[in-house]
Amino acid sequence: MMITLRNTFLFTLAVACCTYFTGCSDDDEDTGFDEANLVGTWRLSSSDLDFTVSEMSLSQWFQTAGGYSVNDAQIPAQAVEAALEDEFYTRGSIQFNSDKTYEATYDRDTDEGNWTLSSDTSILTLNSDSDLPNQQITITRLDVSNLSFQFSEAEEFDLDNDGSVDDELRIAVTLRFTKL
Repeated sequence: MMITLRNTFLFTLAVACCTYFTGCSDDDEDTGFDEANLVGTWRLSSSDLDFTVSEMSLSQWFQTAGGYSVNDAQIPAQAVEAALEDEFYTRGSIQFNSDKTYEATYDRDTDEGNWTLSSDTSILTLNSDSDLPNQQITITRLDVSNLSFQFSEAEEFDLDNDGSVDDELRIAVTLRFTKL
């Protein structure tokens, strides 16, 4: 189950995310992003991931559900975070073309399609040519050399094996790209 979620996230990095998550900006606010700055090839430069399970940090969840001590809970929590962060940190690139097409790459997986920006340039929509669903991404920074966005994904699981699907695993991601 964790492997499946991890694999899902890794491939969605290549297509720039698998679900949309809107930011806290006001819809009337002009972001000032220049659409022309998006055109080019972007390589993932860094990421921040925040994991919660049923509104608890991973460490707190391991303490509550697994009976770990405060110190012992850090070990599996850090292992899970490190495994995912390692995959997100250095791999992946996206090329946005002036004809409004894109190609995203992660390891040997690729996706392509077309893209659009909202009128205030804060929402990037990727329309995949494959069977992947269209994606909406909230852009938090876009200039001639930097692209950043945030998204979140949540799924419910029976992580504590108590027979009920009542544990929500949420991963909030900030991805930062640099233009090549």
